[in-house]
Amino acid sequence: MGLFTNNKKLCPVCGKPTPRLLATTVEGMPICKECAAKVDLPSWLVDKMDVKSFVQYVNYYDDNQVLRDVFKEDYRYDFGFLSGALVLDTAHRLFRLSGIDTSLVMESNNLKNFRILEDNAPLFEGDANGLKCHTSKVPERVKEMEPQIEHFMRERRDYEWREERREEMERQQNASRPNQALPPVLNSDSGSTVRMSEPRFNTAGPFQNFEVEIVLKHAYWGSKKWKVKAPSFDKEHPSTDSYLIDYETSVDKMRDLAEHLMRIANPDAKVTYDKQEKAQSDAVPDVAGQIAKYKALLDSGAITQEEFTALKQKLIG
Repeated sequence: MGLFTNNKKLCPVCGKPTPRLLATTVEGMPICKECAAKVDLPSWLVDKMDVKSFVQYVNYYDDNQVLRDVFKEDYRYDFGFLSGALVLDTAHRLFRLSGIDTSLVMESNNLKNFRILEDNAPLFEGDANGLKCHTSKVPERVKEMEPQIEHFMRERRDYEWREERREEMERQQNASRPNQALPPVLNSDSGSTVRMSEPRFNTAGPFQNFEVEIVLKHAYWGSKKWKVKAPSFDKEHPSTDSYLIDYETSVDKMRDLAEHLMRIANPDAKVTYDKQEKAQSDAVPDVAGQIAKYKALLDSGAITQEEFTALKQKLIG
């Protein structure tokens, strides 16, 4: 025991021996493993605490055991191995900001509000007054990428056709001269055995992350944020339909999370939708904006002049 603990440096909280290595410190003094295990705080807050305020926190943590004993998990959203989890007990309107059973349990009055965003655009917003569901622009922006994807797929088909011809020529040459080393065949109008670089669709999707943000009314926590990676296009065979299927699946999970959080904030609150905003945007399409986006694709070489003209005519009607 003496090899790993220091009996000369005792914990300023409880007086127990402290670890010799990798000890958690408060005000420059090491604390014992038992007290360190009770730390469920933002890291920056621990660094600013003095011994007196940390002792007050430990007393608060010990008192929180009453809620930890009551807590019965009925919903969990895992954000990833290194990102932790949000765990709820909707029956008792309790929640934890961590997947660890010994972490602090919070009550419904500690939840001030929450937001789920697509990058910076709100998708769901909730508080004790209700849940608001916003209309996302992501599906519209995905559809706008169709000409770019179609252009890539033509390049991809051309690549696959050329690769098939190259492999066929190599088979024919190997069959005619099986025991002779073949010189490299240069590119020509009749075909080539020169391997082409495989085209990859490296264009990013319309947004990068879902962001989950919880604002708290709590003695030690002010807010907590997590990120969930957005869907991405297949680099070899991108498809707007496939992307939108993955996107809708992700949105359903985000909606489910928002609805469970509302059961903590206020299970009787109303849910509202900004359908009117969506109806107005659908009724008055931004033709000029769409043409400008297609013109940018034309200038970048993503689509041809003929494609641009056809898309423009379709918009004008």
